[in-house]
Amino acid sequence: MMAIGIVTKDVTLGQSVTLLVDGLIRSSSAFSFVTGGQASSPTAIVYVSSMEEGGVTQNIPSASPAIIQIVGYAITEDTLSFKPDYTHIELCDDVGDSSSSSSSSSSSSE
Repeated sequence: MMAIGIVTKDVTLGQSVTLLVDGLIRSSSAFSFVTGGQASSPTAIVYVSSMEEGGVTQNIPSASPAIIQIVGYAITEDTLSFKPDYTHIELCDDVGDSSSSSSSSSSSSE
């Protein structure tokens, strides 16, 4: 599922939430990032997690079906610069065999 915001604290069902749609969020209990030093570094990129509902990851989702969406950059080990990119890629299961074969038959009558 695509992300448009991130909840800023743990809540239980029925509680109100604060949704961050752009900005910094820090959580030593939720994040353990590897930082790349710059937002342009591939190791700093943070994606929507395909394994944990509502989670984020620095591993590019590769199992299908999944959505690959960048949601921000790791600034420090426990700080995420959250700015979701609404461009995404959907990984899906193969819908058919990519190889094609053709056969032809001819008949002749005398």
